[in-house]
Amino acid sequence: MLSSQPLSDIPALHHPRWVFITLKIEGDFYDHFHHTLYPFLAESKEKGVIEHYLFTQEVNQVVLLFLKTTPYKNTLFIKPYLEKIYGNGIVTYMDFYLFNFVSPYSPITEELLTTSSYMLTQFIQTAKEEGNEDGLFPHLLAMHLVFTYAMGMRRNEIKEFYNYTFHNSIRFAFDNQQQQSNQLIEELRSNFELQQSDLVAYVDYIYSQLEENELEEHAIWHHTCKKAGEEIEHLYQSKRFKQDTDFQYDKSLASSKALQERWELFEQYLYFIDGQLTNVYNLQYILKESICHRGI
Repeated sequence: MLSSQPLSDIPALHHPRWVFITLKIEGDFYDHFHHTLYPFLAESKEKGVIEHYLFTQEVNQVVLLFLKTTPYKNTLFIKPYLEKIYGNGIVTYMDFYLFNFVSPYSPITEELLTTSSYMLTQFIQTAKEEGNEDGLFPHLLAMHLVFTYAMGMRRNEIKEFYNYTFHNSIRFAFDNQQQQSNQLIEELRSNFELQQSDLVAYVDYIYSQLEENELEEHAIWHHTCKKAGEEIEHLYQSKRFKQDTDFQYDKSLASSKALQERWELFEQYLYFIDGQLTNVYNLQYILKESICHRGI
């Protein structure tokens, strides 16, 4: 699964219009994005150098940036352009296309992750201008709920999915370090209980908006996710879905075999999106505990 290794270590697929850059930054990511990275991205789009972009974070102040150049721009133009801003902060620079895990789903992946990058760009810029970075987390919660709902999950299935992803994240992060993992889980539980009523109310609100098809602020994301869900369903029905060789169907769960088979792919998409903003453990814990708190 994707969360078992850094994104930058995953084998590449060559594509002449995509450029991958690893940036080493200093200081707060949101400050850096607002004052340095976003102006570069905005100017590059305005000048017709790039068509789309993706970004995510890894540990140790590393930002992964993916740029899709416009058809008539040589990708070699990007490197000196970035070096004027970052200098030695560019760790790696390669021409390649996303990751092998998405190879059968490249168009779906491109649309999902560019849309999430654009949505989160606007949320980050607004939060910085208003001095309210805490306001970013509800947006990411909403984006997760929209994604899972659009992929065909409902309350019990969403809870099962986040139980699955949370278990994977903890297992990867702590391996056999039971004491440390138990300590983190206890911290997450305590933090959740302090905010439980507000978190459950917010999750319920977003879920009801999805049921009533009344989303406004996240409508573009909802449309993109629905389209991706339909395309993944078509691949599955036409037997072109790339199956995890280690997949084991858990019959005790409410989630169908067809849905469980797609969990790893969904986890990979959300892992990338989570890296754009937040602590994945906290988000997964909140969603698995909130979604069914009031029942169906």
